[in-house]
Amino acid sequence: MRLPDQVTGLFLVGLGSAAGYGGWLLPVPGQPVGPNVFPLVIGIGLALCGLAITFGIGHSFEGLGPRWLGLPGLALARRE
Repeated sequence: MRLPDQVTGLFLVGLGSAAGYGGWLLPVPGQPVGPNVFPLVIGIGLALCGLAITFGIGHSFEGLGPRWLGLPGLALARRE
């Protein structure tokens, strides 16, 4: 079973939002950088990557892999 990219992307946006919100709720006892920074950064990164997957940003680069690397056409052949 394959899931569409939009479902996977929205799942990552939700996961990143939950991680960011959980990091936002962590207490910071008088420090400019505390234990809340890591979950915030990870959550923001997950949400941004999820948005990129949802909207298909960078999807056009998937077919350029072997030709861009200069591999011969045999690398594209399926193994049976």
